[in-house]
Amino acid sequence: MAQQSDILKAIQVFTNKWVKEMKALVPVRSGKLQESIQSIDRPEPIVSMLYYGQFVDQGTRYIKGNSITPFIGDGFDRAFKETKDEFSDEVFKQIEKQLDKTFK
Repeated sequence: MAQQSDILKAIQVFTNKWVKEMKALVPVRSGKLQESIQSIDRPEPIVSMLYYGQFVDQGTRYIKGNSITPFIGDGFDRAFKETKDEFSDEVFKQIEKQLDKTFK
């Protein structure tokens, strides 16, 4: 079984890559949203950003069409693919389990 420290390290690596990918994908007007995207390391890393990031990502009744830029999910997918190759299958299965628990 994978050690807890290996799993935590893998999650931290994933989170840092996710932040990097989101910053690359987020549309920039003033740069405030891009600057606000960050990873906070606690026992498990947390990703934070300005409150309106979800509206830019998913849209609202006022934000439609080309103004919607799905940077959160796309960044997640890119980071997930990159991280998958860096760790053993056992560690990666634990990461998937942790992410499933967090996002479901």
